[in-house]
Amino acid sequence: ANYQTMVQMIEGLRNKITLLTRATVTDVDPETKTITYTQAKQSYQLTGDAIIFAVGRAGSSFFSSWCKKHHIPLTNNQVDIGVRVELPYEVWKHFSEKIYEPKIWYRSEKYGDRTRMFCFNERGHVVVENTDDILTVNGHAFKEEDHKTQNSNFALLSTIRLTTPFDEPIEYARAIARLGNLISGGSVLVQRFGDLIKGRRTDESRLLQNSVRPTQKAVAGDLSLCIPKRQLDNIIETINALDKVAPGTANADTLLYGVETKYYSARPETKDFELLNTNNIYAIGDGAGFTRSLSQAAAHGLYVADKILENKMKTF
Repeated sequence: ANYQTMVQMIEGLRNKITLLTRATVTDVDPETKTITYTQAKQSYQLTGDAIIFAVGRAGSSFFSSWCKKHHIPLTNNQVDIGVRVELPYEVWKHFSEKIYEPKIWYRSEKYGDRTRMFCFNERGHVVVENTDDILTVNGHAFKEEDHKTQNSNFALLSTIRLTTPFDEPIEYARAIARLGNLISGGSVLVQRFGDLIKGRRTDESRLLQNSVRPTQKAVAGDLSLCIPKRQLDNIIETINALDKVAPGTANADTLLYGVETKYYSARPETKDFELLNTNNIYAIGDGAGFTRSLSQAAAHGLYVADKILENKMKTF
């Protein structure tokens, strides 16, 4: 359904705007409003009256580098690092039957950090995502009964706010995920909660005997070799706290996949989405640190589009 929606959107816009696919923007000149991009190994340029950076999370690193190059201040050193938890559907059934997506925040006693449970997938699948050749985990659920599983899964992430002089939280998270890929031989890791508590890796024989059958083929291993101690302590403490709400969450056979990360893209200094010390250059959406959802990002796009049109009308 999502694919069909995207196709229809493209067809609806095809006669109204120019869509360039498989094109990579390499630079944007804020003075001349000239965009340089490559396509099929050739370099091209475009010039416009206004430019909107709507780069998404995948383009956040490029956008941050561009802002630093042009002396546009950035703020946000927050990052979420954690795991995807998979357990029997029955454990959280009393929640998920009443609430489509249970969301719980927890403040850890040991560090005072916040962990959050979200992205709940009832009878869903754990999946692998590839972003710029770094593999992380996520979760999906299907409406069709024949696509459902016996397990539910959810994200459990520890939120860390890094302080001066550090200013590259996304690279920090990517480095941790990259380490997980290295340890797993180019994949993602899965570990039994019981093995994590005992300080031992999960191996294939233990995974085969596990009562919770994994819905994603991952490499049995040890998450403590790639996730920092502080985040891992927060995750273990939170799982034990969730066990009081939904007994069975902290079962030894509960599966933890890693690494899962969520980035809070650096937010540039703007005035009504117009970048500081620029004219008619805007930034919106997740990649610019303003939003955390598709619907909110879309609303920002409509808002800035209306603003540009209003400015154009004033010049006539």
